[in-house]
This record gives sequence, C-alpha cells and structure tokens, in this order.
Amino acid sequence: MDVQMAVFHCADGFLKQLMVTKLSQCQYALPLLVPDPFTQQIEFPLWTFRQINKSWKMKNTSNEIISQTQPIYKAQTPMVSFFRFGSLSSSKSQLMNSLINEKHHTFFHRNCPGSSRTRVLMDGVVEIAWFCPSGKNTDKFTECVAFCNLHGDAGDHEKQLQILTEMASINVVLLPRLDRNDKHAEKIQNLLEDVSKHSDIRVDEEDDDDCRRGREAAQQMVSLMEKKDLTEIKESFLPHQGKLWHQWSQKNKELHRPRADETEMDIKLERISKELTASNFGLEHIMREIGQIYESCSSVKKNKKDLQIHFSSLPRLAAEMMMSGFPLELMDGDAAHVPVIWISAVLDQLIKKLGDQRVFVLSVLGIQSSGKSTMLNAMFGLQFAVSAGRCTRGAFMQLVKVSDEMKTQLKFDYILVVDTEGLRALELAGRSTRHHDNELATFVVGLGNMTLINIFGENPAEMQDILQIVVQAFLRMKKVRLNPSCVFVHQNVSDITAGQKNEEGRRRLQETLDEMTKLAAKEEVYDAEYFSDVIAFDIQNDVKYFAQLWEGSPPMAPPNPNYCENIQELKETIMSHASNSEGITLIHLKNRIKDLWEALLKEQFVFSFRNSLEISAYRKLETKYSKWSWSLRSAMLETQNKLHNKIENEAIHGVEETDLQRELKTTSEEVEKLMSEFFEKDTDADILIQWKMTFEIKIKDVQENIVKETKRNLNDILHQRDLKKKIDAQRTQHENTLLEKSKELALKLKDKTNDEETLKKEFDLFWKQCVKEIITDTPAVKDINIMRDVRKLLSDIYKSAPQDHWRESKDIFSVPSYTEYVIFKKEFKESVVSSSGYTQNLSPEDKIKTFVTDVAQQTDKMIQSFNISKMGYNNSYIQKLTDYIETRVTEHQEGPVKYIFKKQFFMDLVHSFCERANKMITDQHKKFREANDPVTYVKKKREEYYSIFQKYCKGTTSAAIFGEIICQKLKEPIEQSVYKKTARDLTDEIMRNCESLNGNRSNLEKHILKTLAEEEDFDKYMNYMNNPRDHFKSFISDEVSRYITDKFSVSVLPKMKKNIELLQQKIMKAAHESTEHAQVNRGDVGLWLKSFTQQLSDELIFSEKGLSGVKHDDVNVKTQEDAIREELPAVMSDISNRFNSDTFLLNLDDKDRPDEILADHFCQCCWVQCPFCGATCTNTIENHHGDHSVPFHRNIGLNGIHYENTTNLSAYICTSAVGNSNLYFYPVGSDDKVPWREYRRAGGVCADWSITPDLSELPYWKWFV
Repeated sequence: MDVQMAVFHCADGFLKQLMVTKLSQCQYALPLLVPDPFTQQIEFPLWTFRQINKSWKMKNTSNEIISQTQPIYKAQTPMVSFFRFGSLSSSKSQLMNSLINEKHHTFFHRNCPGSSRTRVLMDGVVEIAWFCPSGKNTDKFTECVAFCNLHGDAGDHEKQLQILTEMASINVVLLPRLDRNDKHAEKIQNLLEDVSKHSDIRVDEEDDDDCRRGREAAQQMVSLMEKKDLTEIKESFLPHQGKLWHQWSQKNKELHRPRADETEMDIKLERISKELTASNFGLEHIMREIGQIYESCSSVKKNKKDLQIHFSSLPRLAAEMMMSGFPLELMDGDAAHVPVIWISAVLDQLIKKLGDQRVFVLSVLGIQSSGKSTMLNAMFGLQFAVSAGRCTRGAFMQLVKVSDEMKTQLKFDYILVVDTEGLRALELAGRSTRHHDNELATFVVGLGNMTLINIFGENPAEMQDILQIVVQAFLRMKKVRLNPSCVFVHQNVSDITAGQKNEEGRRRLQETLDEMTKLAAKEEVYDAEYFSDVIAFDIQNDVKYFAQLWEGSPPMAPPNPNYCENIQELKETIMSHASNSEGITLIHLKNRIKDLWEALLKEQFVFSFRNSLEISAYRKLETKYSKWSWSLRSAMLETQNKLHNKIENEAIHGVEETDLQRELKTTSEEVEKLMSEFFEKDTDADILIQWKMTFEIKIKDVQENIVKETKRNLNDILHQRDLKKKIDAQRTQHENTLLEKSKELALKLKDKTNDEETLKKEFDLFWKQCVKEIITDTPAVKDINIMRDVRKLLSDIYKSAPQDHWRESKDIFSVPSYTEYVIFKKEFKESVVSSSGYTQNLSPEDKIKTFVTDVAQQTDKMIQSFNISKMGYNNSYIQKLTDYIETRVTEHQEGPVKYIFKKQFFMDLVHSFCERANKMITDQHKKFREANDPVTYVKKKREEYYSIFQKYCKGTTSAAIFGEIICQKLKEPIEQSVYKKTARDLTDEIMRNCESLNGNRSNLEKHILKTLAEEEDFDKYMNYMNNPRDHFKSFISDEVSRYITDKFSVSVLPKMKKNIELLQQKIMKAAHESTEHAQVNRGDVGLWLKSFTQQLSDELIFSEKGLSGVKHDDVNVKTQEDAIREELPAVMSDISNRFNSDTFLLNLDDKDRPDEILADHFCQCCWVQCPFCGATCTNTIENHHGDHSVPFHRNIGLNGIHYENTTNLSAYICTSAVGNSNLYFYPVGSDDKVPWREYRRAGGVCADWSITPDLSELPYWKWFV
C-alpha cells in the first residue's frame, strides 16, 4: 500500500483520477483523506472521484425494486466510519471486509499477501468504500452505504478523526480497553467541500490549476444545460445534429437505395427512440458537432459567422485529442452515418503531425452488453465508455502507440482500436436491425486488419445470430479481395479449464461457422462451403474462452483474476498475428474508410465496393509492367537490328531462340531485379503482393513472345535475302559495269582534263548508252493496280457476278448489319435479351463482327510478311490472301453457328480487305521500285559516277578513288542506320514524354476516349467501337506524327546529327584498326576491306560482296585510311542536308517506324470484345489462357440493347446488369431464358468472359448514348 500511495503522491490530477477509477472497478477502497507526507496538510482528492459511477438496487415504499446509477461524488448515502485507538490484536480492515464482502479484500489489511508490519505513507490516510445492495433478501444493508477507514492510531490523527466523527452517521470505535480521556471533536455543519473551509483540508480541485480549470469549464457547460429540459439540450446546443442532420442522413441513404414507406408503427417507435436519444449528452456529441460545423463550412468553403476560429483548424484539435489518447467517433451512433469529410481531415492532420505511420487496425464485434469495451479497456488501458445496456453508440477509434521494445517485433507504429456498438441492440428494435447490423459488421470487418468476434454466454441461438452476420461480413471481404483475420472470444464461460468441454465447444463453433458460411454464400451468390474457404482460420488457436468478468454477483463482486489472465493470453495471440502483418498506412486507412462507406451507401456492398487503394496500386503496377515489357522489347529491337545487318552482310546464315535468349539475358535479369524490388519495397507492397505471381508469368510470356516474334522476323529476312540475291547480283553487276566503263572513258579523255564541257558531253553520251543497255537487259518495274487484280481474281471465281457489282460493293467494316449476308441453317428464332425494361436483337452480329476483326488482323500480318518494299509486288499475294480468307470463312461456317454466308459476303470481305490494304501495298511497292527499278536507280547514281569519272580524268590516286567508291557505297547504309537508330531513340523519348503514350494501354485508351469526346466525330466513335485495334494504331500514328512535327528541330534533328556523328566515329575507327590489322599481317587492301566490313557488320548493311567487282590491286593500304577520312565528311554532310520532318517517316521501313514499334508494344495483346457491351479485353497477352475481362464495361445500348417497346438505347452497363437479379436474356437459338447473373450459362463467347458485378456508373458512355 505504501507503493500505491507513493505513486499517488507523485501523480498529477489525471493520473490520480485514473488510479482511483481503476481501484473502484476492482472493488478496492479509495483514498478519501490523504495527508501530505511533507506538510501533513490533509488533501481531499475530489477530482479523482469524478468518473466513478455506482449502481445498486433497492426497494421503494411500495416494495418494488428500483435501480439507481449515480456519480459517486453526488450520491447522498449514509456513512459509517471505523477508527481505532491504540494497538489491536485483530484487524480493523478485515472486520470491515467481512461486513462489505466476505470474499474480497476491499480494504487492505495485515493478513493480506504482501503486507508488512511497518507503514510509511498509509498512516493517517482515510479510505472509503461503498456497499451497493443488489435488491435481494440476502443484502446486509438495504441501501447504499459508505464505509470509511482511518489507518493508524486515531489519537495521532486528530484532524481526520474530527472530520470522520462529524461526517459519519455511525462511528465505530475499536479500543483495546476503555479510556475515559477520549477526546471528542466539534461538529462540522457542511459535508465534503464545505468541511474543508472549517477544517483546513486542501481540496485538489481548489488548489490544482488543471483540475480547477476543468471543473470551472464543466460547471459552466452544466449550468447552461441545467436551464433546459433534458430532451431539449441537443436541439439547443448542438443544432448540427438536429432534425435537418438526421433527415439528410436518411435522404442520403434513400438516394442510393430507395425503400418502401415506413409503417405507422415504425414511425411511432422511431419518434420514441429519438426522444430517448435526445437525452444523451457527452463529449462525443460535442466533437460530433465540431465535425458537423467543419463539414458544412468546407462544403461551402466559407467560415461560419459566429465561429471565432477558422473552420480549417478544427481537424487539428481533433487530431491532437486523438494523440492525447481520446477516442474519435468514426460512425455517428445516432444517425448511423460516417462523416467521411471530417474523418479524412482529422487523419490528414494526424499524418502531418505523426507522418504517414503504419497502423494495425483492431476492431471488435459482438452482441450488445457482451463486454467488448471492457475487454478493450482491460487489454490496452483505454477509456471506452462501459456500462450495462447500449453504452457505445456507433463506432469509435483510438490510437495506441507501440512501445519501442515491441517495435522490434512489429512492422507498424500504432494500433488503432475500433470499438463498436453492440449488434442486436434492443434500442434499435424499431428499425431494421438486421440491415443496420450487417452494415456495421461489414464496415468494421472491412476496416480491421483483425476483428475480435465477441460471443457472450453459451446460448446456441444467440451465438448463431451473431455468427451469421459476421460470416456474411467476412464473405463480402473475400469477394472484394480484402483479407482481414479474426479471433473469436467466447466470454462468460463457466468452466474454462475443462479441456474436453472446450474441445466440444470448438467443434460446435466450427459446425456453426460452416453452416453460416453456406447460408451466407447462398445469399451472396458465392461458392463456399466451409468457413476456411472464406478466411484463414485456426479453430484451435483463434478461439479463446474467457472466464466471467466478476467473481461473484455484481454490484459488489470484484474482477475475476482469471479474466485478467485470459485478457493477457488474448493480447499475446493478437500480437502474434500482428507480427505477420504490415498494417496499413494512415493514408490507406483514410481511403479505406471512404471506400467502405461509399460502397455501403449503395446497399449492395460487393457490387458497389471499389477499393481505390487497390485500383491505384494496380494501375501503378500496370504502368511499371508497360515499362518492363518495353525494356525487353527495346533491347530485342537493338539485337534484331544488329542481327538483321549481319544477315544482310551474310555474316550469319541462321538464328536460334537460344541465341536471342542469350542476347536478352542481361536485360531480362535487370527487369527481374526491378520487379522484385518493386514488389518488395513499394509503399503498396502489401497490396501488390497478390499480383506478383501473375505478373511474373505475364512478363515471362511477353519475353517468350518477343523472342519468338524476333526469330520469325529474322528468319523472314534470311528467306528474303536468298530470294533477292538475283536482284542484288544484277544491281552489283550494273554498278561494276558502269564503273569500269566510266574508268575506260576517263583514260581516253585524259588529255582533255581541263575541258569540262567536253568531259560532260562525252559522259552524258556514255551514260545514255549504258542506261539503254541496262534497260534492254533488265525490264523496268511496272506500276501496279491492286484492286484490278482483286476484281479479276474474284470474277474468275464468281463468273456469274454482274459487271457493275464492284460499284455496289459495300465496305464490310461499316455496314450497319451483317444480317443480309447470312442464311440460317435451320428454322431459327431471332432471340432477344430482355428484362423488366429492355430488349436486344441477338442475331449473329457479334460473332460475325469478331470474325471479321480477327481475319482483318491476320491479313494485315500476312501483307507485312510479304515485305513488298524489299521483294516487290506479285499478284500471287492476292491469291494467297483470297485463299486464306476463303479457308477462314469455310471454317467459321462449319463451326457452332446457326447460319452460312452468302457468296456476296466473301466477295465484299475480300474486296474490303484489299481496299483497306491498297495504300499500304502501293506505298511499299513504290519504295521497292525506287530501290530496284534500273532507270530510277541509275538516275540516282549518275552524279556519284560522274564524280568518280572526273577523278579518273584528273589522275587521282587509286586509293582516293577507292575511298570515294567505298564512301558512296556506305552512303545508303549510313542513312538507313541513322534513321533506324533515331527512330528507336525517338520511340524511347515518346514513351517517356508523350502523355498519351507514357503509361499502359489503359492510359492510352483514356486519351483516345478524351480525344473522341473533344472531336465529337460519330464516325470515329464507330470505328473505335467496331475496329478498336485499327483505331488504336491510327491514334498512335497521329500522336507520333504530331510529336515528330512539333519536336523535330529540338529533339529529332539533334538525335539524327548525334547518331551520324557517332557512326562517322565508328567508321573511322574501323578504317584505322583495319589499316593496323593489314600492316601487322602484311596484307593488301583486300585484307583491309575484309576487316573493315566485318567491324561494321553490326552497324551497317555493308559487305565485301558489294565491292567484289571493283578492282583495287593498285591501291596502297597505308593511304586508305586517309582517303576515307577525306571523302567521308562530304557524304555525311550530304546525308545531313536531307534531314527534314516531312521525309523522316517516309525514309523508314514500316517495321522501323516509331508508330509501328509503339503499335506493336501496345497492340500485341488481346482484342476480344465483350459480347454484351463491346468493351475490349485488357489482357496484355494475345491468345491468353483464362477468361477475358475488362475493368470498365460500357453501356449495353452501344451493342443494340434498347428499352422495351421503344427505340431508346439502354443506359445499363453490362456489369450492373450482371449484378441485377431481375434481368435475364435469351441466348441465340434458345427458348430458355438465362439470368444475367448466370450469363455464362449462355455458353459460346459469353462463357469465356469474367464480368464482375458492379453498380458504379460510367457517365462517359451515358453521355455518348
């Protein structure tokens, strides 16, 4: 007891109050009069009694039992004082205990464990305790009685003796013997506080500044309230919680979930409930009012007229209170409303003060009066309100700081304890209690990292009642991918030591949980049979049995020590679970609260909940994935370019996947490292971890696809190299012939070197003659007419087609309906999608549209594989396209479809495809003609050969002329290399800087939709919806073209100049090293040339073979490097002078253009469209495994669905239709209606889609409709 008093003397007023409150809860005596150990002045710690309430039952004059609960400092009770003179052989305190409670040591005495003979600080202390009757016949006293106990010899403490004798109704004096000299004190007229004025007692509330200010503030508030009727207090002082607030809260819910009119009885009960609620007034109501003021002011961004401080400072006050240990109301217990704006603002202030700390959210659920708040208070030393009945209203949250010692074991900084009102509250009987309880349970379970499920008693019916609510809440979390944990606390168990009985209880609990899981799964439309299917749960470790809180019958029963031990065991279990959790950051907590409440407002939680944190994290992951996949693709483009050059230079004759994988290994390892770091170190790592394996598989698939695609491309190049050998040989032969003949002519005219006119005239005659001979030997490349070849081919196939058919041919991509192209195989009933409100024609439109889109994509790939710019056009290509299309049409008709195509479909299909490809083929053929037509090619070479001719005439050295020939041969490869390298560099830059192209495919689509909305071009919208892949490519092409035009002078041109300078340096380095190589090996210019071309084989398409006909026997190796150095700058300058924005893309092969590279990056994915709304699957892998899906579907009206008996397109989104149990449709060719919720039953393309029910709306598509 001396230790207790030492702590008491050292404590401030608030700690003293806490100590005394806890002593009272444990049914121990409380210090009433305390002498100061230094001055001996007596202190009456009135402040410490302010929070103590006592309850008792007694009989009135009518012999009826009535209950009373009063703050003990106000209670008027008779007092019995005990004191002794001298030393006694028996214990006075023990005697008092036998009067008050024989089973509990209310007053500490000499026979208690830990007692000692000597007392240092207890002498002169007067303790007080109360006997509270229970209204039974066994009560020793019929009313509440106060017992005071003066410690020590009363003769040594006259002041205390004087006070007790005057205050007490009965004084009990214990004497070892009678003493006639006993002193008697004068009577003191006033009680408690008045006594101090006449007895020199120091009252803590008078002398302690903090206590005095607190008391004065409280008295000021109470004096204001005393003037009002109890039920009018809130209406007068807290106007923001009045009728308007409750009406708004109700209307806010009705806005999201309309209900039928309430019955008259409901209204009456609600009125009575409001009257009862109006009489409650506490600190939480004041804080709620502050929150209401803040929300109202922030909504209009204006300060309240009579508000003395700016409203923006209010959240800071609440945050400081939370940091000081006060709970903050999370859900309004009267209006059942979460003030999201206020809570978010308070948490923002908390983040400013503490930083974005990690918190472990521990919530509790249980039936009313099952001891939830008491359990939390005992476990963490909190001060949640406790009493019988509905004490906690709504939900409160309180921060508990993790100690430095515990931080080494835990990964968070605070525990956020969320206390809630009880389920099945009797006060809510007038409302739909089940809905209210489900709403509360869903909110609390969704918020908590762990939820304590508090079960009171062993009544199976009550247990089943709460478990059904809890299991449904956990099931909802499972469906929205939140993964809380839980511990069941079974309180008030009579015999918690009986192991066999506990095992039976666990088995019964497991059966009940599994049974409730089946019921909840049926209601939530989810496949789960066992509770373990819903949440990770260990029946042995996650179920705790608690002893009764009180040892005996209240109100005089002390706490049960076993209960305290159970609390400690539960705390250890919670900490064990928590050590495996990362918790969540305060920012995440703020967003989670908002997400949960917004979803609950819409009633169908699972369909409405959108985890904004998860969505944000997933978008961030998709953006990273786009960068990772681009790193792989970019690295492979470099490798492909290098190997392409080697193939063209005939340095390699085959490519294997292992070679490509080896080239990609370094980049692949870097990407793996970046992925690993991202999933481990990102701030949202705990959310991202669920997708780690999926994205690791996706990046692996992308890498495999890139390798296979590159191998295919390089093998095509190998094949084409072999096919065009004849063309290249002819061109080389022509070049060599021209060179040799011009050399011969120059030797003849050597004596006329100074006569420029004669030289030019002779060269012109020579050139015309040579060109004439070349044209004779090699026919010119003719112009082509693709559509003429197409029509001729189709006319040969369908000879009966009318001559003017092609004028009437329709564009297959823009026809309003495909119905006119089909004949149904059997009697076929056109089906409709219908429900209470709308229908949809489900003719074969969807299947045919998907078929046409797919065939169009494949024919585009075929045309690209022909590589017409290198190989030239051949009308056999049209035959190959037609054969492929015919095969696909036949396969489609023979598949599971109810129709066959008319011949008109095939003709229009081929005609439309070729019409679309016409420009691409023609442009590629034009490039081929420019590069290979003898007349065109020779015209381009005239100036080059005239320059060489002049040098021969002037007697220039063989080394100089050979150097010029080499540089002229390098000109085209250099230009090609510069353009290709710049294109790749530019693609990287566009990926970084272009807003529409610097993210993932979803970001690109967002910009496409924004552009469409700004332009309001209906035809473009139709193209986007019907041919999304083409529209994406077109948009990318437009963006790239715009970027090149806008940035050419500041970005593109500098890159080209930089690349040409680097290439010039590499060429000169190769020339220098080749000279050294030839001299070391004593080789001739042939060895020099071989070394020179080998060193450039990675960079340029330039080989020894191209100079095989040029004689260089008389060339000096030593001077060759100088010759290259002299001629190369002029070539480089000529190339640089031709750089401009108009020709940049034209000088690139299609596959090397930035827009094509980006199209490959963004568009090599799945393009299957939703059969209901037409939205495109967002999977990044083409022909991927598993279901198709898309995060945001469109209005089903875009696919032809309209309201019944009208032509108005439906505004439903297919995700909301799937979430509606009243909607159904008829699959094509079936009379059996299928509910939208079970859309997969329709089979076909419907079965391949995963459509998550979602009640959120997309205004964009509603606006479009």
